[in-house]
Amino acid sequence: MGTQTDVRSGSLAVGNFAQARAAVAKGAVNGAEVSFYVVPADGAAMPGVRLKATSPTGAVRTVSSTQVEQADTWYYYRVALPVRDRGSWRLEFTAGADTGCYRVTF
Repeated sequence: MGTQTDVRSGSLAVGNFAQARAAVAKGAVNGAEVSFYVVPADGAAMPGVRLKATSPTGAVRTVSSTQVEQADTWYYYRVALPVRDRGSWRLEFTAGADTGCYRVTF
């Protein structure tokens, strides 16, 4: 993912990975939350989003959100993830029929 802010996987676009990594780098760990926005391909159907996060230790945490926000003509979800461990995380997002999988290093 490198320094990219927004990344598309499957039928979802998710960001801001650069801000999330920066927050963790500044010490926002031990339960601090990083925030992502999730833009589904089907913006007309907004049933909610689920994030399944697997930490570097193998711990799995699932968080959900129905918080819909709008920027111009785009609708998106805001979802927060507590980051307790540094290293490579696997993030799987599902919003209705839209899915995406990301690997990010905090």
